[in-house]
Amino acid sequence: MECGSSSGKTSIDFASKCSCRCLGVDFDPDAIAISTALREEHFPELKDLCSFELGDLTAIPLDRQINKILMPDFTEHIPDRVFSGILRNIRTQLQTVRLYIYTPLRSHIFEILKHNDLILRNPSGHINVKTRTELITFLTEHGWEIEHVSWRTSSIPVFKYAEMVLGRIPLIGSLFQRRIAVIARPAAEK
Repeated sequence: MECGSSSGKTSIDFASKCSCRCLGVDFDPDAIAISTALREEHFPELKDLCSFELGDLTAIPLDRQINKILMPDFTEHIPDRVFSGILRNIRTQLQTVRLYIYTPLRSHIFEILKHNDLILRNPSGHINVKTRTELITFLTEHGWEIEHVSWRTSSIPVFKYAEMVLGRIPLIGSLFQRRIAVIARPAAEK
């Protein structure tokens, strides 16, 4: 299941490349209409594998067969109260699911410049970009156990190669770690 599926590209890509069932959920009816139309027009063969549903992720009933929850470029667009509600809803219904988060890092030089309105402009939709520590702390405080954390570079070729080198340097490396990838699972009840 993809949270905040928007245009549906990620769900369509996964269904197409992995032949797995994908459900994209979004709160915006226009996003569901666009993603469904995109799939029907360009990928009609995926109709049985990939679907899109309008829903409130904080309260939606979840199919017990869901074993992976994707949050690609999602968490930076929602406030903490919504994020915690989504995490609680998933954790309550799917105790064995794996959560995959891919999001920008607040400590990256671009994010620092954007959030301080220097040189680069902060996109209005990025309201909750976190540092590595903030994201991990938020997840653990909301009942999730971290299985894996890694950072990724930008996709822009020149920056990508610079970040690959600079992101590994102690003390300044975090300034060049563009995105974070986290895998988590619901923590065992204590």
